[in-house]
Amino acid sequence: MIGNFESGKEADFVVLDLHATQLMRFRMEHAKTLEDQLFVLMTIGDDRTVANTYSYGECVYDKSETR
Repeated sequence: MIGNFESGKEADFVVLDLHATQLMRFRMEHAKTLEDQLFVLMTIGDDRTVANTYSYGECVYDKSETR
């Protein structure tokens, strides 16, 4: 493990929606392992996959607020 989310720590991270598109939803239903899921993200994931972006622990992008 590289880090953690303990209070007081600094963090930049994204939250990914593994079912962001109809095709991703279909492929994820058939993904058996973490490697399968990562393969789907690498091959057909795009900007629609990003659900939230956090910088220094503060939400700077929330996909649900842009609809």
